[in-house]
Amino acid sequence: MWLTTNDLSLATGLPEVKVKVGLAQLEAAGAVQRLGDEGPRMLLRLGPWDEAAMQTTAANVEERRGHRRAQLAQMVAYAEANACRRRLLLAHFGDQSPAEAPHCCDNCLTRQPAIAGVPAGDVSRLSQAERAALIILDAVHRWKWEVGREKLAQMLKGSRAKDVQQFGYDRSTYYGRLGVFTQREIENLIGQLITQGYLKVIGGDRPVLRLTPRGQAALLARAAIPLHLPRTAEEIAQKQALQAAGGTVYYTHQLLEEGLSPAEIAQRRGLVESTIYSHLAQLIAEGAVPLARLVPEEVRQQVLAAAAQASTPGLSAIKMLLPDDVSYGVIRCVLADRDRGREPPPAPAVAADIAAFLARPHPRPLAGPWQAGWALGFHSRFAGADWSRSEVGDLAYRLKYQSDRAALAPLVEQALALCAAHPELADVAAIVPVPPSTPRPFDPVSVLADELGRRLPRPVRPVLVKTRRTAPQKEMRTLAQKRANVAGAFAVPDARQSEVRGQSLLVLDDLYDSGATLEEVCRVLRQAGAARLCVLTLTRTIHADA
Repeated sequence: MWLTTNDLSLATGLPEVKVKVGLAQLEAAGAVQRLGDEGPRMLLRLGPWDEAAMQTTAANVEERRGHRRAQLAQMVAYAEANACRRRLLLAHFGDQSPAEAPHCCDNCLTRQPAIAGVPAGDVSRLSQAERAALIILDAVHRWKWEVGREKLAQMLKGSRAKDVQQFGYDRSTYYGRLGVFTQREIENLIGQLITQGYLKVIGGDRPVLRLTPRGQAALLARAAIPLHLPRTAEEIAQKQALQAAGGTVYYTHQLLEEGLSPAEIAQRRGLVESTIYSHLAQLIAEGAVPLARLVPEEVRQQVLAAAAQASTPGLSAIKMLLPDDVSYGVIRCVLADRDRGREPPPAPAVAADIAAFLARPHPRPLAGPWQAGWALGFHSRFAGADWSRSEVGDLAYRLKYQSDRAALAPLVEQALALCAAHPELADVAAIVPVPPSTPRPFDPVSVLADELGRRLPRPVRPVLVKTRRTAPQKEMRTLAQKRANVAGAFAVPDARQSEVRGQSLLVLDDLYDSGATLEEVCRVLRQAGAARLCVLTLTRTIHADA
């Protein structure tokens, strides 16, 4: 018979590359004979099935695969090695001669580089950037497992992420040693060491860091490695002081205890004075700082009187009743002292608002060979590893698989709201329901079309018929299979083509997956003379764009 690799891909669900490999193995075993080619078509004939020959072919394939894996492993080992590459090449070919040469290999040339630095073991003269470089190199060298760039940055930052603690990264000597930088800044420092040849990235799916010979030599010599730090020395010192104080608010408290005024603290920290006063207001509310230390008694009385007279809540109404020299920061401090010990106002129902937002439908556009296309929402969603149907997905499931008519009304209401937001969906002459894959007494799409048509109002024209039975699209594994499953499966009978010709139609279906069904339906309707097509589905799968 004449076949193409695409035919076999459709039949087997395998990519064409695997089909070609499988054919070659079957030919080698004599189970298939290839008699000739004509363009993409192959003339194939089945031969006898010889189990022994198939086993021999399979064994030969596995032997070749093992040989190639071994070759690949040797190449990877050569590329990732820190040893003398000349020695590795000589050993590969069985040559035991000495490997010394004036210009031996990149590893030998960088193993003992002429590094401008300080005497071995003396780190007192190293700058912050040079110390950061050695910290990173030594962390890679000391860690008992291989570590990737992101995880190393988390460890050096002092991350409290669950997996950092679960796998013991927080027990490293260097845990949190570069905590003055952000994780992204630390990753940038690691990247500089990779670019300069002190670190290398090895591995495929899960790349890890390893010292290069140059990095090994630099670490041994405690060499001065130039790195560009993302912050100045003064910024780093401030960050270190902030961390030692326990956070930004408590660093402000520390500077206040050192005798600095709010203005001087703001200048020292490079912040605006209003930010410092917000810190002080928090400290006053906690009872850590007495108000009298910052605000004279007469000013306190003025602010309290203005707060009592203000017609509306908020600082602006109070500020309008006070002299210009009384700042918003002072007002915050006085109010924080006044409210200390009071019950806080109830927190806004943020969680309830988020839940309500997630529960609402979120229509999704559908791209395809039509003028406009929409789905009422996603069929399902993930929260971490937990899968659940969306609200509209649950309604669609109840209508389709449980014949629950109670789900019809909310779906129609959502469809009407979508049509109101996108008038092009309702600007049609009629609604055309898509026939189901599996005939059933209760057809949810037809029921939905009838109710939506009554409410718009628009006539419903069931002009599409199935020419053959199709399998559910969700059972197909590849896009080629899905397209083949519905190809030629729909038609518009001659007697009903006058209801389509020159008309603007809304095609209605329950689920948008790959889009293969709607594409085929639209092709058939256009062939019958439809002038303009829009599509509407209840739900869209998460992988609809794949």
